[in-house]
Amino acid sequence: MVSFSAMSDMESCPRKWALAQAQYPDIWNQSGYPRAMGYGNAKGQITHMSVELLVKALESNGCSDLRSKEAVEAIRGLGGFTKLIEDVRNRFIQEQTLNPRMEKTLPELERRLIKDAPDQISLVRNMLIQSGLTGAVQIADSPVEEEDYSTSEATRNQLGIGSHPEVFLRSEEIGWIGIADLITIGPDLCEIRDFKTGGEEIYHENQLKIYAALWYQDKRLNPKSKLANRLTLSYPHRDVEIPSPTLAEVDHLLIDLKERAYTAKAALLENPPKAVASADNCRWCSVKQLCDAYWIESTQQNLFSETQEETQFIDAQIKLENRRDALVWHGTVDCGRELDSGDQVTIMLQAPDEDLRAGRTIRIIGARTLSGDNGGGQDDGIPSIEFISTTERYFYDV
Repeated sequence: MVSFSAMSDMESCPRKWALAQAQYPDIWNQSGYPRAMGYGNAKGQITHMSVELLVKALESNGCSDLRSKEAVEAIRGLGGFTKLIEDVRNRFIQEQTLNPRMEKTLPELERRLIKDAPDQISLVRNMLIQSGLTGAVQIADSPVEEEDYSTSEATRNQLGIGSHPEVFLRSEEIGWIGIADLITIGPDLCEIRDFKTGGEEIYHENQLKIYAALWYQDKRLNPKSKLANRLTLSYPHRDVEIPSPTLAEVDHLLIDLKERAYTAKAALLENPPKAVASADNCRWCSVKQLCDAYWIESTQQNLFSETQEETQFIDAQIKLENRRDALVWHGTVDCGRELDSGDQVTIMLQAPDEDLRAGRTIRIIGARTLSGDNGGGQDDGIPSIEFISTTERYFYDV
């Protein structure tokens, strides 16, 4: 079974997907490689969890109107919007304490989330209003892990009249799954709504149409194969309704999805899977520190020439030569954007790092470049790489 996000990764760079899904028992005991969590992702997750809890509370109180007395009581039961956001944020932060990549950045992320709480409250309120909850709000079965597949099917039943949050869709015939944020069913309505906390992207429309195709083919939740007749993308400040696919368009899309899944899975059988280095693939890749294809001088220079982006930040692979003091090292460049192999660089740390030793090679992600500053306030013509709070470093000893 593949999802929209998984397929996007498989098709854009098979090696990225393979590295992200592998097991790393020396790092942690969870599945896949740990992901660094930025503010945008954190805010999005907290928003979605908050909306889901609100909808469940409304369902428990039998609410059919957000203006009703029952709705007010349901929201009060959660402590109000401020307390709800606080509780969800604390739960999220607690979960991230298990993530080894968040050890240094989690305190700053938490401070920023607390500071921006009013904006998050406004976002959750707007999403709840935009959702257009109708009738008796019902809770669809929660998403399950793939290994629980056999037991989960027995609990997935036809959706009735009302609004259903976090609907887990599955098509056995084409091997795809998806989670629709909200499906609302009425006598003449079948709406699939997807909440987006960031900006508008072209791929959002395609994602929602895929959910419409999965809904059509999900025999347990939709045994009568009812077509979705309204598709809505809910952004923070407006809704965008996109054309619902016709039956012929759904059939064509299902064929295409099945072929894509077969092709993508075949690509993963290569050893190793193909790496596709590009600015779009590599910029926010969570496993590029593990990808040898990324840390090649030609790749770094090609990525820079592809974008010509003006930025102070850099990724670089450097061999450590000697330490000037606890916070300053000198090294030799293996590769890095706008750096040539063999260049001398100065590395400026935020705090002493006892694991750094002469002769070791490190891969640095997200450091800041300073031309000619040798760490003592003097310009010696040698470029400097300065660690900041979000900089990551990984050892690559061969």
